[in-house]
Amino acid sequence: MEHVGFDTNVTDEGLSRIRRIASDIYPALTNAEVRSSWAGLRPQTPDGHPIIGPDPNIAGLWYATGHGRNGILLAGYTGELLAQLYSGELIEHDLCCINPDRFWNW
Repeated sequence: MEHVGFDTNVTDEGLSRIRRIASDIYPALTNAEVRSSWAGLRPQTPDGHPIIGPDPNIAGLWYATGHGRNGILLAGYTGELLAQLYSGELIEHDLCCINPDRFWNW
């Protein structure tokens, strides 16, 4: 993982790191040819917490984004939480750290 903003270029350092790890796991890859490479961007918020919940200014707009590299890990829980919020269920946890309006109230 590299913090590069929206730059989708792949670096030699990043590829080398991935190759080292892959070769440790499966030594036959040590001399394998790299045929292609790509960079996957994983949007993250400035405070490192995802944005989950309704937009404070636009009715009907809901967010579930900004999970960074943990999006795939948190997808199930995020979906459940968003469904609870949308249906008006009582949430027993303090959600201020993921509430979208934390960025609008600066």
